Amino acid sequence: MKVAIIGIARSGTTALYSLMQEIMVDVHKDVQFVYEPFLWDKDVFNARYHEIGEKFNTINSISVEGIYQHQTLPLFIDDPGEHVNNSYLNDIFKPQDHEYNLLAKVIRANGRVALLNRICPELKIIYILRNPLDSVNSILSLFSYYGGEFHHDDYPRFIEGVRYRFGLNFTAGAVLHQIEKELLYWYYMNLFALQTMRKQNIRPLIISFENYSKNPELIVSRICEHLHYPVKDEYHRYSKREEGVVTREFNISREEMNCVLPYLGKYQQLLKEYSIENAYIQEDVLGKYLVNDDESFRVKHYYGLNPLLIVNRVEELQKQLKEKDEILAGR
Repeated sequence: MKVAIIGIARSGTTALYSLMQEIMVDVHKDVQFVYEPFLWDKDVFNARYHEIGEKFNTINSISVEGIYQHQTLPLFIDDPGEHVNNSYLNDIFKPQDHEYNLLAKVIRANGRVALLNRICPELKIIYILRNPLDSVNSILSLFSYYGGEFHHDDYPRFIEGVRYRFGLNFTAGAVLHQIEKELLYWYYMNLFALQTMRKQNIRPLIISFENYSKNPELIVSRICEHLHYPVKDEYHRYSKREEGVVTREFNISREEMNCVLPYLGKYQQLLKEYSIENAYIQEDVLGKYLVNDDESFRVKHYYGLNPLLIVNRVEELQKQLKEKDEILAGR
């Protein structure tokens, strides 16, 4: 069995991945795990999620080949023909061992679903999406969808891709606040993935994060049905655990909220158009947030400096320099 969990970052992919690890190990015993192969080393992260947390803090865990492949492959792939011989992806999704059981979590695959399906037609896709307010609020406190913390910023080629496919009427040079950029990614990457799966008759299990949060036992049943697995009581217990980075801050400025509100409508449109079972209630989502009229758009202070060890080192050096300056000023 080969399973891929696909969805943009901060959509619940890690929670779903951790749940699926427990289920697939119970069913198959021997399972290979791949955690975001377009960024992280697939061998370093071939373990349960709770065992690899500290590895995110070291640059040794980053996959140079994975980043190269991400930067080389188009963000949006309509016709996968010229990319099907990609040896990196074939080694992951189509190894010589046909009995190979795989669970992959890929957050940079929304525009590449057709390619993964062509490389591995038997791949079972579980696709998850989450409302833009929670997704983007969470991403702003961590990193960017465009990955500039780790490699050349994807934003310019993303804009070119959506201009070509969706007629977006501005250039990468247009002045946008970071939250607006992230919202664009949230919308067009989800839209393109859903359109691709429909056009190419790919039959994923599509999960809304809100439904997963409110009805985890139902989602476990849906997953087991999709994969032809038995449903066990322990699977329901696994679904209630918190895994991954949990968003704790629900403060947002009025200007940021005004940017997000139209996209909440777009989210409802996607759920309806693609008949996605959901438990999304907009009032519940908005009710979690404190809207501050005294603040404007937030600034990402460390954009381009990650992993966390680098950020921590920069903060430490800045503190040392400040103390040194204060000492010199006092002489």
